[in-house]
Amino acid sequence: MKENTDYRLVHHDRTPDEYYSIEILTGPHSGVIFTYGTISVLEETDEDGEEFLRLKFDYRINDNMSEEFKKFADTESFENCIGDILHNILENGTFKIGHNDAQPSANNPESSSSH
Repeated sequence: MKENTDYRLVHHDRTPDEYYSIEILTGPHSGVIFTYGTISVLEETDEDGEEFLRLKFDYRINDNMSEEFKKFADTESFENCIGDILHNILENGTFKIGHNDAQPSANNPESSSSH
């Protein structure tokens, strides 16, 4: 997933101005606008004892869904798609999540992370 190719950050009339929503631009969910809610990173262990991190998130679909999209809503395919978008945002633009005025700066080192 790539910003401004597969998805873009938008303002939506159902979301406060200080928050971004996401519009999916490609694939079967193209045109859907949604907003992330609570995002958590969970530390888990697989059956071999290997530790890994899992993203857990809530979301809200902002638009009235078309009949075509309803068959994809809340499916594993849709949740994988928005999970991939979240992963991309966390890797490439963490300051963009939440308030749209949170720009990284030397005075606010916590607003940007290289983890």
